[in-house]
Amino acid sequence: MLAAGEALLEARKYEHALSIASQALAIQPLDPRPYGLAARALMGLDRTEEATGAAWQAVALSPGKAYYHRLLAIVLHEPDGPDRRRTSRDRLLQANAEALEAVRLGPGDPANYVVLAESYARLGQRGAADLAIRKAIELNPHSANHWATASFVAIRARNWYAAEIAARKALSIDPQNYAAINNLGVALRSRGRWMQGAVAFHGAAQLDPRSPTARENMERIGFQYLNQIGIIVLLPLVLVWPLFIAAGVGLKRWSARRPDRYRPLARRLGLWIATNKRHRRRFEKEAARAEKVATAVPADGWTSLHNHGQEDAILVVTTISVGFLTVFLLGGAMSATTRGAAVGLYVGAGALLVAGAVLLRVLLKRWHRYL
Repeated sequence: MLAAGEALLEARKYEHALSIASQALAIQPLDPRPYGLAARALMGLDRTEEATGAAWQAVALSPGKAYYHRLLAIVLHEPDGPDRRRTSRDRLLQANAEALEAVRLGPGDPANYVVLAESYARLGQRGAADLAIRKAIELNPHSANHWATASFVAIRARNWYAAEIAARKALSIDPQNYAAINNLGVALRSRGRWMQGAVAFHGAAQLDPRSPTARENMERIGFQYLNQIGIIVLLPLVLVWPLFIAAGVGLKRWSARRPDRYRPLARRLGLWIATNKRHRRRFEKEAARAEKVATAVPADGWTSLHNHGQEDAILVVTTISVGFLTVFLLGGAMSATTRGAAVGLYVGAGALLVAGAVLLRVLLKRWHRYL
């Protein structure tokens, strides 16, 4: 019966798997295995509270088995209660404790370190998360799931370059890994290559049409596109640059809120960007180059905390150069002899000011992860 239940879970027939678990519990009420099966089936049905109770029962019946502690940690990572969008810190702390117990009971099982890394990453403990996922990779460097979790750890550390490398490594092992494709989209979008990120999100949505995560990310791409269009529309305001900056901040906040009224439009825009032939060709072209770079990074050389000094140095020099050029154009506009020349120089200075602000924001995001 339990073997049949496992097969039903693989087929995502969660209701049937839960029915099998209930029958097994009626026969063996003190066996932890049906509780473990029930917990996984309930997770598939998005019944987190009941899944938590079943996982606790499994741990209580078999406290010396690492698997049930790991399962409970996985369940506790999911949000519960009225706010289903964010997991409470108490649940995350309990998940971390269960993951640590799983590692203590099974120090040679890399799956325990993967769950521990995820719990540390969710708690914001970047160094501990990095150590845990590197230990899992050391034990099994050929697991796509381990590298997918590594990309998640890097995303939590706001290290987009490391996240992209880890996701590419996962996809070189398993091209159909949903988490890796979705994490690749997040890394590409956060590095400014958001149109290619849309292609990755579309691929993830095709792999798992029932998962809302990739669809929501496609929606974010659409709002990002609307934000870019809005900036172009606001460009005439650059003549009064304080007003332009205030309008730009307001537009950014509006797109971050993702108003319900405009979500269908954003989804359609995201889908249009993702299916654009030019964007797909560029994604595939850069994928071949990026995979070579990812392959060159050895398993024991990857870390989510690596400071890419050279890349940051280039950004610093570029930002400073843009700042000096902006000041130069403003000075020229103030001393221009004709109105047309002054307007042209002001527009150029405003455009450079926007570019400098974007570069500075990227730098601050990168440096934030080392604070």
